[in-house]
Amino acid sequence: MDEVSPNLELFDEISAICRNSPTSKLSRRFSADEYLSRLKPHLTSFGISRLADVTGLDRIGVPVVQAVRPLARSNAVNQGKGLTLSEAAVSAIIEALETFACESPDQIGGRASPNEIYGHAAIHKLSCHLPPEMAEEWMENPIAFMRGIEPMSQDIVSVPAALISTDYTPSSSHAVSPFVRTTTGLGGGGSLEEAIQHGFLEVLERISTEKAMTTHGFFEKNRIAPDTNVDACTDELIMQVQDAGLLFAAYECPPVGRFPVVWVRLLDERASATSLPFAADGFACRPTFSGALRAALLESIQTRASVISGSREDITRRSYPRNHDDQLIAFERRQMSKTPANSPSFAGNNSAVSVKDFTEALAEAGLTSAIVPVLALEDVPLFIVRVVPLVGQRWRA
Repeated sequence: MDEVSPNLELFDEISAICRNSPTSKLSRRFSADEYLSRLKPHLTSFGISRLADVTGLDRIGVPVVQAVRPLARSNAVNQGKGLTLSEAAVSAIIEALETFACESPDQIGGRASPNEIYGHAAIHKLSCHLPPEMAEEWMENPIAFMRGIEPMSQDIVSVPAALISTDYTPSSSHAVSPFVRTTTGLGGGGSLEEAIQHGFLEVLERISTEKAMTTHGFFEKNRIAPDTNVDACTDELIMQVQDAGLLFAAYECPPVGRFPVVWVRLLDERASATSLPFAADGFACRPTFSGALRAALLESIQTRASVISGSREDITRRSYPRNHDDQLIAFERRQMSKTPANSPSFAGNNSAVSVKDFTEALAEAGLTSAIVPVLALEDVPLFIVRVVPLVGQRWRA
């Protein structure tokens, strides 16, 4: 395997974050207003040509902003949400920059076959990224690798670059890949710690929601009445949604370790010529139930604005059929109109969290992980990482 030296100083910083316990309560390094002012001078160099306030396209009034990056190799438009316009703008920019950084990452670890890197354990180690019934010939084909850190041991390890890259163009070197490629595990922020935490939270969210989607009767059994363990800010947000004539439903997904996960759905209370003929979904994993509920609700609000604006070019006509099932929509409307009696069974923990908490949560799901640093700009500051879940015990490059 041809070697490329990783940024050892950056890896040392990540190792220190992995060793220190606890870290923080997911607090931001800067206020949204300050961080937006730091990001704005760099937008053109990131390829972002426009920030658009699309809050007024819906009637809820919660800020939603779009970041437009015309030459993107994935989505050209990214959405962001927040309680203020600055929060929504920062959210949209970071979403865009996460994919921007991974389209052509600087730190490549060379080429080799998965069999050379992992031996016979390759198919086991990477099974969570393989489609069903994948022929084993892929293990012998050379592919590009990147360097990451195994959080518990702080070993530098190799990860397939296709699991990092967000270049989804036909000319991409990863266009033909044995792996199912997603953006799960991308994290960005004003500090390495912030980026790592959010990368892990996204991975845990995906694990939990996939379990929920395959649970028979999930919506009937797991809907909750969010009138306990919810903060004043979240209560106000819920009332704002309901005052806008929307039905609100929150569902408790299976927790992963100490982290609760919430699924929120919004649906127009009455059918009309301008109502959306389906529920808008939002998902979130946070250390506390109230934090997960608020984040999931904000994402569902963002989903509505994205659909109304028609900005999700990765969602095809198959997702929006010409003729919707009116009976199914009416059934969902009746179900969401009912008042649930359940309280959240798992409130989470408001204390500080550490990388160890995240790795223990993954271990409960039978997974390990690698943290791959992708971008570090100290002057902004801006850090982008990718947390890649893998199967089995700790492993070395």
